[in-house]
Amino acid sequence: MQKNFFKIAALCIALSFSGIARGASFQPVLKKALNGDAQAQFELGEMYDLGKGGLYQDREEAFRWYSKAAEKGLPAAQYNLGFMYYNGKGTEKNLDEAKKWWRLADRKGNIKAQNNLRTLGEKW
Repeated sequence: MQKNFFKIAALCIALSFSGIARGASFQPVLKKALNGDAQAQFELGEMYDLGKGGLYQDREEAFRWYSKAAEKGLPAAQYNLGFMYYNGKGTEKNLDEAKKWWRLADRKGNIKAQNNLRTLGEKW
């Protein structure tokens, strides 16, 4: 517990000096994300992806947070991660990785992932 506190405190201090984080919604989401909450990791990914919550848009950081949430099985994060691989946003373009993450999201009922796979000619 104490270790996480110091990680959170150090990150918050670093971000405040760099001028990246200011939004009131950022701090609670960051704390939950650092403690392993998949939904918070996804939300933090969106904040970086879209430049919301007082953050500058940073697609590489968005990719990092989406990856954490996707690996924990969150379908929305799996979809977004596939989208980033498909478009080369925050990472190199990689169609195989995009399909992999969209297939995982599709298995959990994500319609957007299913539509993207269908568009690419994937069969069920």
